[in-house]
Amino acid sequence: MEPIRDFFGIDWKAFGITIFVALLGFQAIIQVLHWFLFEFLGIETKAMREKKEEHKLLINTAKEVKELSKQREEDVSQSIKHDKKIQENLDQYLEESKRKILLHYS
Repeated sequence: MEPIRDFFGIDWKAFGITIFVALLGFQAIIQVLHWFLFEFLGIETKAMREKKEEHKLLINTAKEVKELSKQREEDVSQSIKHDKKIQENLDQYLEESKRKILLHYS
């Protein structure tokens, strides 16, 4: 029964503050270790390497999409020019045909 009384006799406010401060200290230690190991010493983990490779792949994919988009715009522009030339040639041919038919029947 004595342990139960001791448990309920704990100063919960002080206990909560102590746990909070301990967790903050633990977080600070982890951050310092992370900085020292990975940034200062340059140690690279498999996950970090994979993340870096994925980033490079994403950058390359974005560049390729941009180049393909530019190429598509250029192809569409050339296609429009080509279509206009075909239309002009067709119009000229029709005009010539009309003139020949009119000359033939006049």
